[in-house]
Amino acid sequence: MFLLLLIVSLALALKPKEVITLDELSKMLDSIPLDIKAVADPTLDTLIKLVDMYVFDEMAKDPIPPFGGMDQGPGYARLTPVDLKARLNSIRGRIDSFDNDFSFHNELSHAYLDLKDPHTVYAKPQGYAAFRLALPLTLSPSLQKDGKMEYVLSELPPEYSFVTQAYRLLCHEQGISLDSFIGGTVAKINGIDAHVAVQQFADDLVYVSKNPHARYNRALSTDFYLRSLRVYCWPGTTGSPLDTETYTFEFSSLEGTLELPLLAFSTVEFEDAYAIAEKNRPSTETGAVETPTSPLRRFLAADVIPAPTLEDEDNMEFSAIHTFSDLSLYRLTRDNKLVAYLLNILTFAPEDPNAFVDAFEQCMQAMDDKQSEDAYLFVNLAENGGGYVTLGYRVLHVLAPTVEPLFGNYTVRKSRYAEYYASAGLFARQARYRLTDWMRYRNNAWYTGETQTFTFPTSQAVDYSGTYTFDLAYDEGEFVEALDHLMSVKPPSFLQKYGVSRLVFLTDGTCGSTCATLANRAREARAGLWIGIGGNVELRDNISMVVASFAGGSVMDTDYIFSKDFLEDNVEERLSIRRLPTSAIHRWAFEQLFSWNTSQKYSPVATPLEFVNNPVDLYVDLWPTPKTGMKSPTFYRDLSNAVYDTVTTKGCLDFQVQLDTEYCPPLGNKLFGHQCNPLTNTYSPTTCAFYSCMSGYILSLADLCEPVHEKWDQPQTAIERGIYAGLAVVLALLIGALTGYFVWRCIVFARAKRTASIKSAEIGETGETSLSTNNLLVDEDDDTETHKQE
Repeated sequence: MFLLLLIVSLALALKPKEVITLDELSKMLDSIPLDIKAVADPTLDTLIKLVDMYVFDEMAKDPIPPFGGMDQGPGYARLTPVDLKARLNSIRGRIDSFDNDFSFHNELSHAYLDLKDPHTVYAKPQGYAAFRLALPLTLSPSLQKDGKMEYVLSELPPEYSFVTQAYRLLCHEQGISLDSFIGGTVAKINGIDAHVAVQQFADDLVYVSKNPHARYNRALSTDFYLRSLRVYCWPGTTGSPLDTETYTFEFSSLEGTLELPLLAFSTVEFEDAYAIAEKNRPSTETGAVETPTSPLRRFLAADVIPAPTLEDEDNMEFSAIHTFSDLSLYRLTRDNKLVAYLLNILTFAPEDPNAFVDAFEQCMQAMDDKQSEDAYLFVNLAENGGGYVTLGYRVLHVLAPTVEPLFGNYTVRKSRYAEYYASAGLFARQARYRLTDWMRYRNNAWYTGETQTFTFPTSQAVDYSGTYTFDLAYDEGEFVEALDHLMSVKPPSFLQKYGVSRLVFLTDGTCGSTCATLANRAREARAGLWIGIGGNVELRDNISMVVASFAGGSVMDTDYIFSKDFLEDNVEERLSIRRLPTSAIHRWAFEQLFSWNTSQKYSPVATPLEFVNNPVDLYVDLWPTPKTGMKSPTFYRDLSNAVYDTVTTKGCLDFQVQLDTEYCPPLGNKLFGHQCNPLTNTYSPTTCAFYSCMSGYILSLADLCEPVHEKWDQPQTAIERGIYAGLAVVLALLIGALTGYFVWRCIVFARAKRTASIKSAEIGETGETSLSTNNLLVDEDDDTETHKQE
């Protein structure tokens, strides 16, 4: 049976969640003309100039292994080389071919998506950003005994059931039962085997991560059935066989073929196309919803408040302890014994940081009881898109107090144009770099005028600013009270006793931005075990899921860059970059963020974190269904059980050490514990191994635990060290010379005085001898003669 349904035309006036066809939406959008002079030209002018401030521009042209180059990994791991300037100039060269305003902005969005970097995107004007494209049905994944993934056609999540219902009613009017296809096992999608098609869709369309497992998870959780026109493109733009307006499903369990069209709805009310065009215009509130006031406060996941639940199944009980808007805490009991807690952190960008810290403290206190002496803490960061840097980093410090540096210090490199604009006095000089050499850098600003040259595979040499170690929390001083409060929060007693051996982080690979900063730092320091949720089982042997995505660096956007917080007065003319003429927003990675090397205070790591793969340690074969999603009590229950079974079955891993301050007392500011025996996967109870430095100390190259300063200063360059060493040697020689001269003068003076005394005694016996000696003394030393006379 072949099923293709056409939906009758609806009125152009749209109410929120009113479902229409793509043809109807296209007619609305196509009716808005493109103003080349007022919109297209100034938009391209600004975007092309801002490419110079994108710090990964050259790496995007020639991705490094395994994303590209001679040693590139398999196809699903590769990145498409992207020359942003060439793409934007190509759009300018075809400017007369765009029939309408939307098609122009659609091409601009497409230019950035192959970067696979949510930090660097072009978000269309607000009128277009309000629209969503949705399939009436989606896929539910499951793992079969043969190790293959199986996909069943399912209804949409409850919050989007209105799309399924609208299509179901239209099917019913035409005498066709849509429900007869629900539950069918999908064999092919658009003629491609389902287990291949889902990953290909993720690789071709999903931009949330450079890692295929994270893209796969995101495709199944959202993007396959729901896409926003804010950043995503109109179907067919990419040219992928999985980027179509209608999807064809073939089944292994059912006869016939089903074609499902993408439908559209708006999140706001529009009376007509003119209202869309009006919302595209710039205003003083442009980006107020899309862009927080701080460039580092960025996030993807929406707030969810899970309902408290209590479920009993044989010997298992799972219940909610706290459910706040930004985080929640659940308890898992087996055979009447408390075995684990699940802490879900949904975002690090709370509306009220003080409320977040209060909630977090309540969760820590709730776990601090006698029943939890042998419990695990599972920290779920799945779909956490980031937020305030310091908030995330200090949460890590509560969970793992010995992870240093305390304030989230990292090494960064800025674009050469950022250096230029700072030197010209156009950008505000952020004082977060605490530079040591006050004689040269009096302003305590990040601009120093020093650059480093890097040669890329294109043989093009590019200058960047020097690398600096700095405090990531530079722009989060507006809630210092909350952050200080967070520093006083203590971890539960079982973490204080056993350390990070009882700490397990959970990720679906899309933990991003600030969340990625926390995740990568924790993974570097081996602060806990990392478990990947789901992912594509068939890829695990060739490429691992990574703990986080889009670590990037500081992020700027076209709203923030023109704010008074960042730029000096009269900048538009001096900067020669104009504001975008619409309510569109362009974001880009402003700094390269590098890994913190725990073995030394400063290490210029070659690869930016954006391109670093920190793999998970273990996996759980669990995928959310459209009905449960990843933020429901049901999924949390299944996740907690799966993770507990995995960690107790696998035992410890060879890198883990279980803290034990009683059997292995601290020594030299170092903590010790029991090393995991890889043969038995248990901790050796009678041996002691290094665990970490005490809180407030960090391991040096000499294998000593040295105090960590509250703020880390910029390290001196080799030239600076040489100059200072030379000056020190010269000064030491000068002091030595003066000291030697003073000693010599004292000796001469003493000898002369002694000689004069002897001659004075001889005068009393023979005047002639005395006279001749007196003349000799005058010839030898006038000072001595003068002294005699005195």
